Amino acid sequence: ATVSVLYWMEAGNDCSGESTPETVAEKTAEDEDESNVDDFMDFVVLVVILISLVMWYVGDARNKRRLKQQREEMRKLRDKMTIPPRDDWTVAELAPYTGGPEEDPQPILFAAKGCVYNVWRGRNFYGCEGAYHCFVGKDATTMLALELLEEPTQEQKDRPFTREEINFLNEWISTFEWKYDNLGSLAPGEGIWEKEAEKRRLWDENAKLYTPSAISAAIAVASVAHASLDYKEGDT
Repeated sequence: ATVSVLYWMEAGNDCSGESTPETVAEKTAEDEDESNVDDFMDFVVLVVILISLVMWYVGDARNKRRLKQQREEMRKLRDKMTIPPRDDWTVAELAPYTGGPEEDPQPILFAAKGCVYNVWRGRNFYGCEGAYHCFVGKDATTMLALELLEEPTQEQKDRPFTREEINFLNEWISTFEWKYDNLGSLAPGEGIWEKEAEKRRLWDENAKLYTPSAISAAIAVASVAHASLDYKEGDT
């Protein structure tokens, strides 16, 4: 009996089982409030979704414009940096191509092992502020082979490369061929690599003069001359 009374009181009825006007009005007002809250929340969710869609659309459009602009700038830069390949470059022709100032970039050229490379994509390394700017505008074969960041000495220029130095030079060439533009080759008679074979020939000829047998012969001749000189001095 107690449970039944509580049930009817909770339902808005009196103990006789009949609803009063006051409880019906309160129930109706509560239902309307709940309905209004639900409608408001639905509206808020819809507004949030619409705002998110608008922001996504605006952001996507902005990103597409930025990407298009970047592609256009890269195309213009690539056209500006492109130089047709040739097979008759001279070392003197490389001198002007040192990259230019930061606000007006230019092609960056140098020669290595008889080939000419445009390394403008590596401006951070070969530009005016780069660590390898010392290579540009010249034939950098000797500097690359000997791992130099300054001009080689005359002795280093005159002697041929060692096997280890040639291997190191070839590693540089592999990097240039993979990353940068090959603009062809130096003209016949131009450049350090063109003269490497002649330097090797002269070096080998000179080396033959200092073989163990040649040194022994020279010592023997010197000894005979010295003995002959001593003999003459004894006669006097």
